[in-house]
Amino acid sequence: EINQEQDQYFVPEVVLRDKPLPLLKRLACWSDHPSTNEGILDVLDHCPFVEHFRIPIVAAVGSDLDSLAVSINKKCPIICSLESRSYEEGPLLLAIMDTMPSHQLEEIKISTTTSIFNNDAARRAFGRHSSTLRDINLRYASVKSKDLLVILELCGSLETLIQHTNHGIGPILTLADAISVPWACNKIRRLEMTIGLTKVSLQDPYYKRTVPVVLSEEERRQFADLEMFYRQIGNLVQLEYIDLHGLYLEYGGKPRYPALMEEVTFPGMLSLQDDTTGRPGYLDLLAGLVNLKELRGSVRVTTDEAQNTV
Repeated sequence: EINQEQDQYFVPEVVLRDKPLPLLKRLACWSDHPSTNEGILDVLDHCPFVEHFRIPIVAAVGSDLDSLAVSINKKCPIICSLESRSYEEGPLLLAIMDTMPSHQLEEIKISTTTSIFNNDAARRAFGRHSSTLRDINLRYASVKSKDLLVILELCGSLETLIQHTNHGIGPILTLADAISVPWACNKIRRLEMTIGLTKVSLQDPYYKRTVPVVLSEEERRQFADLEMFYRQIGNLVQLEYIDLHGLYLEYGGKPRYPALMEEVTFPGMLSLQDDTTGRPGYLDLLAGLVNLKELRGSVRVTTDEAQNTV
């Protein structure tokens, strides 16, 4: 028994834990500097029940990286969610995807510049989890336009896809790329996407011209591409939430600024075809979105186009 005077100096005996941490489900191995393989694996020895794993920065490359990924999956065999917040973490994330059991991964979150999508290894890794991947969050990640196609083509079980660009800084999914492949992800319930649009060169927009409107060849091509895109969105019949941003691109694919998403309207999306005026409209292509609860993004009815067409 310890009296009150002794209590303030009392240091209890440290009892070393000899069992794994059964309640630890989320683990972030965060560091500004690369960790050693041994250091990471020593930590993971205590964490066999981890499900969400934030990727650490490691010095390993090549075969050492693959070996580390295999060891991580052995020590944490039920990982179903991976997160990366640094460019250096991308290769290990892909290696873990490629060495864990097929169709185990359910969620990926990347919030940084990454190049992991731009090779055959990415296509193989995403294909291995195409039936279980339900949530991909690339909010403000910098991913090249064509590299995003691996997700649209392969991930048929997706329910959430968040792909907003970092306010236009870095690459943007272009309209041309978005319609270049059939989308496999037709089960999406939540879609947040930024699309790069090309502004036609005519001085007066179609909706301000004397009717009947005669479209230029360039405008006809643009509206044909937009129709394909709206048709694809209309096929996502399980959609409940959509936040669609549009940004006009300069030559070379860079965003044109200043441009707020609220000032951009997706041409013809909010109006119906009018044969009398010759104005195109594609709102009918979205008629199948009967589960839609919230529509956000570049869809304001106060824009110049919307006020003249809706």
